[in-house]
Amino acid sequence: MTEAQVPAVVLSLYYSGLALVRSLARRSIQVYAMSHAITDVGLYSKYAQRYICPDPKIQPERLLKYFKNLKQHACMHACRPVLFPTGDEYVLFVSRNRGKLEKDFKIVMADRQVQEDLVSKSGLHEIAIRAGIPDPQTYIIKSPNELSYVSEETPYPCIIKPAYSKSWHKPEIEALIGRKKVIKVDTPETLIYWYKKIAPIEPRMIIQEVIPGGDDHLYYVPSYLDRNSRILGAFIGRKVRVTPIHFGSASFVETIYDPKLLELNRKLLHSVKYRGLVGVEFKLDPRDGKYKLIEVNARWGLWDGLGAYCGVDLAHIAYLDAIGQKVKPVSTYHVGKKWFSLDRDLSAFLQYRKEGSLKSKTWLATLSFGMMHACFAREDLGPSVKLVKKLLRKSLHFELRSYL
Repeated sequence: MTEAQVPAVVLSLYYSGLALVRSLARRSIQVYAMSHAITDVGLYSKYAQRYICPDPKIQPERLLKYFKNLKQHACMHACRPVLFPTGDEYVLFVSRNRGKLEKDFKIVMADRQVQEDLVSKSGLHEIAIRAGIPDPQTYIIKSPNELSYVSEETPYPCIIKPAYSKSWHKPEIEALIGRKKVIKVDTPETLIYWYKKIAPIEPRMIIQEVIPGGDDHLYYVPSYLDRNSRILGAFIGRKVRVTPIHFGSASFVETIYDPKLLELNRKLLHSVKYRGLVGVEFKLDPRDGKYKLIEVNARWGLWDGLGAYCGVDLAHIAYLDAIGQKVKPVSTYHVGKKWFSLDRDLSAFLQYRKEGSLKSKTWLATLSFGMMHACFAREDLGPSVKLVKKLLRKSLHFELRSYL
Protein backbone atom coordinates (compact mmCIF):
# COMPACT_ATOMS: atom_id res chain seq x y z
CA MET A 1 0.00 0.00 0.00
CA THR A 2 1.44 3.42 -0.98
CA GLU A 3 2.07 6.31 1.36
CA ALA A 4 -0.97 8.28 0.24
CA GLN A 5 -3.24 5.30 0.95
CA VAL A 6 -2.30 4.91 4.62
CA PRO A 7 -4.12 7.46 6.79
CA ALA A 8 -2.94 8.93 10.07
CA VAL A 9 -4.93 9.35 13.28
CA VAL A 10 -3.93 12.24 15.55
CA LEU A 11 -5.08 12.29 19.17
CA SER A 12 -5.46 15.61 21.03
CA LEU A 13 -5.75 18.82 19.05
CA TYR A 14 -4.10 21.56 21.05
CA TYR A 15 -1.25 23.39 19.28
CA SER A 16 0.93 20.28 19.18
CA GLY A 17 -1.76 18.16 17.55
CA LEU A 18 -2.69 20.96 15.13
CA ALA A 19 0.92 21.23 13.91
CA LEU A 20 1.10 17.47 13.39
CA VAL A 21 -2.17 17.46 11.42
CA ARG A 22 -0.99 20.27 9.16
CA SER A 23 2.43 18.71 8.59
CA LEU A 24 0.96 15.40 7.42
CA ALA A 25 -1.98 16.80 5.46
CA ARG A 26 0.25 19.18 3.51
CA ARG A 27 1.92 16.05 2.16
CA SER A 28 -1.45 14.76 0.92
CA ILE A 29 -1.81 12.21 3.74
CA GLN A 30 -5.39 11.60 4.88
CA VAL A 31 -5.66 12.66 8.53
CA TYR A 32 -8.33 11.78 11.08
CA ALA A 33 -8.07 13.99 14.17
CA MET A 34 -9.85 13.64 17.47
CA SER A 35 -10.01 15.14 20.92
CA HIS A 36 -12.33 14.99 23.92
CA ALA A 37 -11.69 18.71 24.60
CA ILE A 38 -14.13 20.72 22.48
CA THR A 39 -12.06 23.87 23.06
CA ASP A 40 -9.02 22.49 21.19
CA VAL A 41 -8.27 24.83 18.28
CA GLY A 42 -7.27 21.92 16.04
CA LEU A 43 -10.90 20.86 15.81
CA TYR A 44 -11.39 23.84 13.50
CA SER A 45 -8.69 22.96 10.99
CA LYS A 46 -9.66 22.14 7.41
CA TYR A 47 -6.80 19.68 7.15
CA ALA A 48 -8.45 16.73 8.88
CA GLN A 49 -11.69 14.91 9.43
CA ARG A 50 -12.40 15.91 13.03
CA TYR A 51 -14.12 13.94 15.78
CA ILE A 52 -15.09 14.48 19.42
CA CYS A 53 -14.09 11.33 21.26
CA PRO A 54 -14.48 9.99 24.83
CA ASP A 55 -12.08 11.24 27.50
CA PRO A 56 -9.12 8.80 27.75
CA LYS A 57 -8.74 9.43 31.49
CA ILE A 58 -12.31 8.81 32.62
CA GLN A 59 -13.73 6.74 29.74
CA PRO A 60 -10.88 4.51 28.46
CA GLU A 61 -13.13 1.55 27.61
CA ARG A 62 -15.51 3.75 25.68
CA LEU A 63 -12.57 5.20 23.79
CA LEU A 64 -11.37 1.71 22.81
CA LYS A 65 -14.82 0.94 21.40
CA TYR A 66 -14.80 4.31 19.66
CA PHE A 67 -11.58 3.37 17.86
CA LYS A 68 -13.13 0.09 16.73
CA ASN A 69 -16.15 1.88 15.28
CA LEU A 70 -13.99 4.55 13.65
CA LYS A 71 -11.87 1.89 11.99
CA GLN A 72 -14.97 0.26 10.51
CA HIS A 73 -16.85 3.36 9.40
CA ALA A 74 -14.15 5.82 8.30
CA CYS A 75 -12.82 3.96 5.27
CA MET A 76 -9.84 2.63 7.26
CA HIS A 77 -10.78 -1.05 7.17
CA ALA A 78 -8.32 -1.87 4.38
CA CYS A 79 -5.17 -0.87 6.30
CA ARG A 80 -3.67 -0.09 9.69
CA PRO A 81 -3.49 3.71 10.08
CA VAL A 82 -0.57 5.33 11.89
CA LEU A 83 -1.57 6.42 15.39
CA PHE A 84 -0.12 9.66 16.82
CA PRO A 85 -1.01 10.42 20.47
CA THR A 86 0.11 13.97 21.37
CA GLY A 87 -1.38 14.86 24.76
CA ASP A 88 -0.08 13.15 27.91
CA GLU A 89 -3.42 11.54 28.66
CA TYR A 90 -3.56 10.00 25.16
CA VAL A 91 0.04 8.78 25.34
CA LEU A 92 -0.76 7.03 28.62
CA PHE A 93 -3.96 5.56 27.14
CA VAL A 94 -2.16 4.20 24.07
CA SER A 95 0.70 2.86 26.18
CA ARG A 96 -1.70 1.01 28.51
CA ASN A 97 -3.80 -0.39 25.66
CA ARG A 98 -1.07 -0.91 23.12
CA GLY A 99 -1.68 -4.67 22.77
CA LYS A 100 -5.28 -4.09 21.77
CA LEU A 101 -4.66 -1.05 19.57
CA GLU A 102 -1.77 -2.54 17.57
CA LYS A 103 -4.19 -4.97 15.95
CA ASP A 104 -5.77 -2.05 14.12
CA PHE A 105 -3.13 0.71 14.15
CA LYS A 106 0.59 1.15 13.47
CA ILE A 107 2.32 2.45 16.60
CA VAL A 108 5.99 3.33 17.04
CA MET A 109 6.70 4.33 20.62
CA ALA A 110 8.93 3.39 23.53
CA ASP A 111 8.10 0.51 25.83
CA ARG A 112 5.87 1.49 28.72
CA GLN A 113 8.58 0.99 31.36
CA VAL A 114 11.03 3.16 29.43
CA GLN A 115 8.40 5.89 29.17
CA GLU A 116 7.63 5.75 32.87
CA ASP A 117 11.31 5.82 33.84
CA LEU A 118 11.97 8.86 31.64
CA VAL A 119 8.99 10.93 32.78
CA SER A 120 9.54 10.01 36.44
CA LYS A 121 11.88 12.57 38.03
CA SER A 122 13.56 9.89 40.14
CA GLY A 123 13.81 7.47 37.20
CA LEU A 124 15.29 10.16 34.94
CA HIS A 125 17.90 11.05 37.57
CA GLU A 126 19.01 7.42 37.76
CA ILE A 127 19.13 7.12 33.95
CA ALA A 128 21.25 10.29 33.76
CA ILE A 129 23.74 8.88 36.27
CA ARG A 130 24.05 5.58 34.36
CA ALA A 131 24.44 7.35 31.00
CA GLY A 132 26.90 9.92 32.31
CA ILE A 133 24.63 12.87 31.50
CA PRO A 134 25.03 15.94 33.77
CA ASP A 135 21.89 16.90 35.71
CA PRO A 136 21.07 19.20 38.64
CA GLN A 137 22.00 18.12 42.15
CA THR A 138 19.02 16.00 43.14
CA TYR A 139 17.68 14.40 46.31
CA ILE A 140 14.91 11.82 46.31
CA ILE A 141 12.97 11.85 49.58
CA LYS A 142 11.55 8.42 50.31
CA SER A 143 10.53 9.01 53.94
CA PRO A 144 10.07 11.97 56.33
CA ASN A 145 13.14 10.76 58.24
CA GLU A 146 15.34 11.98 55.35
CA LEU A 147 13.90 15.50 55.38
CA SER A 148 16.24 16.97 57.99
CA TYR A 149 19.37 15.75 56.19
CA VAL A 150 18.15 16.87 52.75
CA SER A 151 17.10 20.31 53.98
CA GLU A 152 20.63 20.87 55.30
CA GLU A 153 22.53 19.44 52.32
CA THR A 154 20.60 20.83 49.36
CA PRO A 155 21.84 24.08 47.78
CA TYR A 156 19.43 27.03 47.82
CA PRO A 157 17.39 28.14 46.03
CA CYS A 158 15.96 24.76 45.16
CA ILE A 159 12.69 23.39 43.84
CA ILE A 160 10.30 20.75 45.09
CA LYS A 161 8.96 18.53 42.30
CA PRO A 162 6.52 15.62 42.27
CA ALA A 163 8.10 12.26 41.45
CA TYR A 164 5.49 12.04 38.67
CA SER A 165 4.20 15.34 37.25
CA LYS A 166 0.59 14.21 37.10
CA SER A 167 0.52 13.32 40.80
CA TRP A 168 0.23 17.02 41.67
CA HIS A 169 -2.97 17.33 39.66
CA LYS A 170 -4.93 15.91 42.58
CA PRO A 171 -7.63 18.37 43.73
CA GLU A 172 -6.27 18.35 47.29
CA ILE A 173 -2.80 19.43 46.14
CA GLU A 174 -4.12 22.01 43.68
CA ALA A 175 -6.11 23.49 46.57
CA LEU A 176 -2.78 24.03 48.37
CA ILE A 177 -0.50 25.25 45.57
CA GLY A 178 -2.69 25.91 42.53
CA ARG A 179 -1.54 24.44 39.21
CA LYS A 180 2.18 24.94 39.81
CA LYS A 181 4.57 22.37 38.31
CA VAL A 182 7.18 23.02 41.01
CA ILE A 183 7.61 25.00 44.23
CA LYS A 184 10.68 27.19 44.54
CA VAL A 185 12.07 27.53 48.07
CA ASP A 186 14.92 29.66 49.44
CA THR A 187 15.45 28.33 52.96
CA PRO A 188 15.47 24.99 54.84
CA GLU A 189 12.48 26.15 56.86
CA THR A 190 10.41 26.79 53.73
CA LEU A 191 11.42 23.42 52.30
CA ILE A 192 10.31 21.61 55.46
CA TYR A 193 7.07 23.61 55.57
CA TRP A 194 6.00 22.69 52.02
CA TYR A 195 7.10 19.07 52.33
CA LYS A 196 4.98 18.60 55.45
CA LYS A 197 2.02 20.27 53.74
CA ILE A 198 2.12 18.03 50.67
CA ALA A 199 3.47 14.73 52.05
CA PRO A 200 0.19 13.53 53.65
CA ILE A 201 -1.41 13.70 50.18
CA GLU A 202 1.57 12.73 47.99
CA PRO A 203 4.79 11.72 49.82
CA ARG A 204 6.85 11.08 46.65
CA MET A 205 8.86 14.24 46.08
CA ILE A 206 12.14 15.32 44.50
CA ILE A 207 14.34 18.13 45.82
CA GLN A 208 16.54 19.65 43.13
CA GLU A 209 18.91 22.60 42.87
CA VAL A 210 17.92 25.51 40.65
CA ILE A 211 20.32 25.89 37.74
CA PRO A 212 21.12 29.63 37.48
CA GLY A 213 20.56 31.56 34.27
CA GLY A 214 17.52 33.01 32.55
CA ASP A 215 14.77 31.18 30.72
CA ASP A 216 16.74 31.67 27.50
CA HIS A 217 19.26 29.16 28.88
CA LEU A 218 16.70 26.40 28.31
CA TYR A 219 17.18 24.16 25.27
CA TYR A 220 14.87 21.45 23.98
CA VAL A 221 15.71 18.68 21.50
CA PRO A 222 12.76 17.07 19.66
CA SER A 223 13.72 13.79 17.96
CA TYR A 224 12.42 10.68 16.26
CA LEU A 225 14.10 7.29 16.73
CA ASP A 226 13.30 4.17 14.73
CA ARG A 227 12.77 0.64 16.07
CA ASN A 228 16.55 0.18 16.32
CA SER A 229 16.93 3.35 18.43
CA ARG A 230 18.56 5.18 15.53
CA ILE A 231 17.87 8.91 15.36
CA LEU A 232 16.25 9.70 12.01
CA GLY A 233 15.74 13.37 12.77
CA ALA A 234 16.46 15.89 15.52
CA PHE A 235 16.80 19.65 15.96
CA ILE A 236 17.38 22.09 18.82
CA GLY A 237 15.14 24.91 19.95
CA ARG A 238 16.20 27.57 22.44
CA LYS A 239 13.34 28.66 24.67
CA VAL A 240 13.50 32.44 24.47
CA ARG A 241 10.39 32.84 26.66
CA VAL A 242 8.22 30.47 28.70
CA THR A 243 4.95 30.64 30.62
CA PRO A 244 4.56 30.55 33.55
CA ILE A 245 7.91 32.32 33.55
CA HIS A 246 10.96 30.45 34.87
CA PHE A 247 9.21 27.11 35.39
CA GLY A 248 6.76 26.78 32.50
CA SER A 249 6.69 25.64 28.87
CA ALA A 250 7.67 27.59 25.78
CA SER A 251 5.85 30.55 24.29
CA PHE A 252 8.65 31.69 21.93
CA VAL A 253 11.37 29.42 20.49
CA GLU A 254 14.31 29.84 18.09
CA THR A 255 16.26 27.02 16.42
CA ILE A 256 19.99 26.77 17.11
CA TYR A 257 22.66 24.18 16.30
CA ASP A 258 25.11 22.66 18.77
CA PRO A 259 26.70 19.26 18.03
CA LYS A 260 27.58 18.79 21.72
CA LEU A 261 23.94 19.04 22.71
CA LEU A 262 22.81 16.73 19.91
CA GLU A 263 25.37 14.17 21.08
CA LEU A 264 24.14 14.40 24.68
CA ASN A 265 20.61 13.85 23.41
CA ARG A 266 21.69 10.80 21.37
CA LYS A 267 23.67 9.36 24.27
CA LEU A 268 20.73 9.62 26.66
CA LEU A 269 18.13 8.13 24.31
CA HIS A 270 20.40 5.38 23.05
CA SER A 271 21.12 4.33 26.65
CA VAL A 272 17.45 3.33 27.12
CA LYS A 273 16.98 2.08 23.52
CA TYR A 274 14.27 4.66 22.96
CA ARG A 275 11.86 4.39 20.00
CA GLY A 276 9.43 6.95 18.64
CA LEU A 277 8.89 10.68 19.11
CA VAL A 278 10.50 12.38 22.10
CA GLY A 279 11.67 15.73 23.44
CA VAL A 280 14.55 16.26 25.87
CA GLU A 281 15.10 19.50 27.80
CA PHE A 282 18.46 20.78 29.02
CA LYS A 283 19.58 23.98 30.74
CA LEU A 284 22.96 25.56 30.09
CA ASP A 285 24.67 26.07 33.46
CA PRO A 286 26.73 29.32 33.36
CA ARG A 287 28.82 28.10 36.30
CA ASP A 288 30.58 25.36 34.32
CA GLY A 289 29.30 25.79 30.74
CA LYS A 290 27.65 22.35 30.76
CA TYR A 291 24.17 21.38 29.62
CA LYS A 292 22.20 19.86 32.53
CA LEU A 293 19.35 17.43 31.89
CA ILE A 294 16.00 18.83 33.09
CA GLU A 295 13.21 16.59 31.79
CA VAL A 296 12.00 14.28 29.03
CA ASN A 297 8.63 14.24 27.24
CA ALA A 298 8.01 10.80 25.75
CA ARG A 299 5.76 12.17 23.00
CA TRP A 300 5.33 14.78 20.26
CA GLY A 301 5.60 18.17 21.97
CA LEU A 302 4.03 21.61 21.97
CA TRP A 303 6.20 23.16 19.24
CA ASP A 304 7.77 20.10 17.56
CA GLY A 305 6.03 21.20 14.37
CA LEU A 306 8.79 23.81 14.07
CA GLY A 307 10.87 20.96 12.66
CA ALA A 308 8.96 21.06 9.38
CA TYR A 309 9.69 24.79 9.21
CA CYS A 310 13.45 24.37 9.68
CA GLY A 311 13.99 21.23 7.60
CA VAL A 312 13.40 18.30 9.99
CA ASP A 313 9.79 17.24 9.47
CA LEU A 314 9.55 14.83 12.39
CA ALA A 315 5.87 14.08 11.79
CA HIS A 316 6.52 12.91 8.24
CA ILE A 317 9.67 11.02 9.26
CA ALA A 318 7.71 9.18 11.96
CA TYR A 319 4.89 8.43 9.52
CA LEU A 320 7.20 7.01 6.84
CA ASP A 321 9.05 4.85 9.36
CA ALA A 322 5.78 3.55 10.78
CA ILE A 323 4.51 2.37 7.38
CA GLY A 324 7.82 0.65 6.64
CA GLN A 325 9.37 3.05 4.15
CA LYS A 326 13.12 3.62 4.23
CA VAL A 327 14.01 6.98 5.76
CA LYS A 328 17.35 8.71 5.31
CA PRO A 329 18.40 10.40 8.59
CA VAL A 330 18.24 14.21 8.51
CA SER A 331 21.38 15.73 10.01
CA THR A 332 21.16 19.40 8.95
CA TYR A 333 18.53 22.10 9.35
CA HIS A 334 18.08 25.88 9.28
CA VAL A 335 18.95 27.87 12.39
CA GLY A 336 17.20 31.08 13.40
CA LYS A 337 13.72 29.75 12.62
CA LYS A 338 11.18 30.87 15.20
CA TRP A 339 7.95 29.52 16.72
CA PHE A 340 5.50 31.76 18.54
CA SER A 341 2.16 31.36 20.31
CA LEU A 342 0.10 34.56 20.50
CA ASP A 343 -1.87 33.79 23.65
CA ARG A 344 0.95 32.04 25.49
CA ASP A 345 3.57 34.67 24.63
CA LEU A 346 1.28 37.52 25.56
CA SER A 347 0.87 35.88 28.97
CA ALA A 348 4.64 35.41 29.25
CA PHE A 349 5.30 39.04 28.26
CA LEU A 350 2.96 40.38 30.94
CA GLN A 351 4.72 38.26 33.58
CA TYR A 352 8.23 39.26 32.47
CA ARG A 353 7.18 42.93 32.34
CA LYS A 354 5.73 42.73 35.84
CA GLU A 355 9.05 41.49 37.23
CA GLY A 356 10.88 44.19 35.24
CA SER A 357 12.87 41.90 32.93
CA LEU A 358 11.17 42.68 29.58
CA LYS A 359 9.98 45.96 28.11
CA SER A 360 7.12 46.32 25.64
CA LYS A 361 9.38 47.70 22.91
CA THR A 362 11.83 44.81 23.26
CA TRP A 363 9.04 42.23 23.17
CA LEU A 364 7.40 43.73 20.08
CA ALA A 365 10.75 43.82 18.27
CA THR A 366 10.96 40.01 18.48
CA LEU A 367 7.66 39.43 16.69
CA SER A 368 7.21 39.06 12.94
CA PHE A 369 4.94 37.39 10.38
CA GLY A 370 7.91 35.37 9.15
CA MET A 371 7.76 33.11 12.19
CA MET A 372 5.88 29.83 12.50
CA HIS A 373 2.73 30.62 14.44
CA ALA A 374 1.27 28.00 16.77
CA CYS A 375 -2.22 28.64 15.46
CA PHE A 376 -2.23 30.99 12.47
CA ALA A 377 -1.92 29.73 8.89
CA ARG A 378 -3.12 31.75 5.91
CA GLU A 379 -4.66 28.73 4.18
CA ASP A 380 -6.20 27.31 7.37
CA LEU A 381 -7.84 30.16 9.28
CA GLY A 382 -10.39 28.18 11.31
CA PRO A 383 -8.14 27.63 14.36
CA SER A 384 -7.04 31.30 14.40
CA VAL A 385 -10.64 32.54 14.29
CA LYS A 386 -11.46 30.24 17.20
CA LEU A 387 -8.46 31.52 19.18
CA VAL A 388 -9.27 35.19 18.58
CA LYS A 389 -12.87 34.66 19.72
CA LYS A 390 -11.60 32.94 22.85
CA LEU A 391 -9.19 35.79 23.63
CA LEU A 392 -11.89 38.40 23.07
CA ARG A 393 -14.26 36.56 25.43
CA LYS A 394 -11.55 36.40 28.10
CA SER A 395 -10.77 40.08 27.65
CA LEU A 396 -14.45 41.05 27.87
CA HIS A 397 -14.90 38.88 30.96
CA PHE A 398 -11.90 40.56 32.60
CA GLU A 399 -13.23 44.03 31.76
CA LEU A 400 -16.66 43.23 33.17
CA ARG A 401 -15.17 41.88 36.39
CA SER A 402 -13.08 45.02 36.83
CA TYR A 403 -16.26 47.11 36.89
CA LEU A 404 -18.14 44.91 39.37
